[in-house]
Amino acid sequence: GLGIGAGHFVAAGRRNVDMLYILYDNEVYGLTKGQAGPTLGLGEKTKSLPKPNPQGRINPLLLAFASGYTWIARGYAYDVKGLKELIKEGLSHKGLAFLHVLQPCPTYNDLHTKEWFAPRIYRLQDEGYDPHVPEGLPPEELDKKMAQFQEKAAEWGERIPTGIFWKAEVPTFEERLKAYLPRYPEVYPALGQQEPLDLEGLLKEFAL
Repeated sequence: GLGIGAGHFVAAGRRNVDMLYILYDNEVYGLTKGQAGPTLGLGEKTKSLPKPNPQGRINPLLLAFASGYTWIARGYAYDVKGLKELIKEGLSHKGLAFLHVLQPCPTYNDLHTKEWFAPRIYRLQDEGYDPHVPEGLPPEELDKKMAQFQEKAAEWGERIPTGIFWKAEVPTFEERLKAYLPRYPEVYPALGQQEPLDLEGLLKEFAL
């Protein structure tokens, strides 16, 4: 989703379609012998790499935010109960939801293991973090919410937050489309009645 599929990831965010996008992230390409993935940090070296990683790390949460995802969260594979609740909340969100799942790879990633994550993972909501961004929020309040999100989304190292980072109320792509096409989705655009094409009028309009 962040390598060869990054273009689709960004394009989906612009639309805000009503769905949940789950990204399982172990920082390596485990099916092809552990090459560095887009989320492995610059200079980090796993046991499957001959040299330290020469590329920078993509932050999935910040990329999702910049792309327009309206619900952004992170879970941890070994926190099964917490991950289950995040999946349920993401599915119930009205709009495009993104769930980043940290998932250790015991075969190729010997840096960020289950033992490495255990003392660092914490839940944002346990510390009173409020991700809700109501529609029509005044600009100064929105700026505060954005700054709060960016601070926590960038936190990585001694402490790693999980939970819901951003939850905005924004019209979905389907709702915006319905404003143009009142009969959508009962009648899809390709099947609906179209006005007859005035080809002669178009030729006159664009004639040299």
